[in-house]
Amino acid sequence: MRLVLRPTRHLASTLPADELLARFEAMLNSHDCPCEGNVLGSHVTLKIRDAERRFWSPWLNIEIEPRPDNTSILHARFSPHPNIWTMVALSYIAMAVVIMIGGCFALSQWWIKQPPTALWSFPFALLVSAALFIASQIGQKLASDEMDMLDRLMHETAGLDAGMILASSAPSAHEG
Repeated sequence: MRLVLRPTRHLASTLPADELLARFEAMLNSHDCPCEGNVLGSHVTLKIRDAERRFWSPWLNIEIEPRPDNTSILHARFSPHPNIWTMVALSYIAMAVVIMIGGCFALSQWWIKQPPTALWSFPFALLVSAALFIASQIGQKLASDEMDMLDRLMHETAGLDAGMILASSAPSAHEG
């Protein structure tokens, strides 16, 4: 089991980038599409429909990179809703700031021969960071069915099979 914040896949496609983008555009415009999203330039976003979306529902961001031999590389990354991802990222930054300020304050206390009580900021920040990480892992577990659906939809739309996976930071039902 790998522990990652934002599972990522890199996939090779035998199709040119413009055809892949057209396929994703057609899939998103079809009435039987199980998700919603958009295509902007070489970027595709797939997400759970708003009516079915829960707090932990994932987004799948795909960057399609054209190759000189008229094939493509898909860089796909799962993430939570951007508002949630921003909150998580800012929380990690805040905990890093707490550690830095607590360390400076503790050093100042030590220099003036006071007990460095500000060192208590270290375990506090580490506990909050661990809680954030555990919450992200729980969210990924709760969203695993939705992640599998988006992953399967990406594979079907792009005409990919298991042999086309170049690298992955998380297991998938499509990997051989």
